[in-house]
Amino acid sequence: MAKEKKQQQKEEKKKGPGVREAGVYPRLAEKYKKEIVPAMMKQFQYKNVMQVPKLEKISVNIGVGQATQDAKL
Repeated sequence: MAKEKKQQQKEEKKKGPGVREAGVYPRLAEKYKKEIVPAMMKQFQYKNVMQVPKLEKISVNIGVGQATQDAKL
């Protein structure tokens, strides 16, 4: 009984809210990789992909009032 409960808790942790499904790639990251990186390589004359700056964090700022009014946000 206790072992089963611990196993369930471990599985739930693995499937937590921060875990993405396999095969799902963020759209903005995909656009950055396919469009922006080649453009930056051409513009700044980088010879290697590793020279192009990488994205660290993307934050979207919306007003709290707007978020409460629109259910889609």
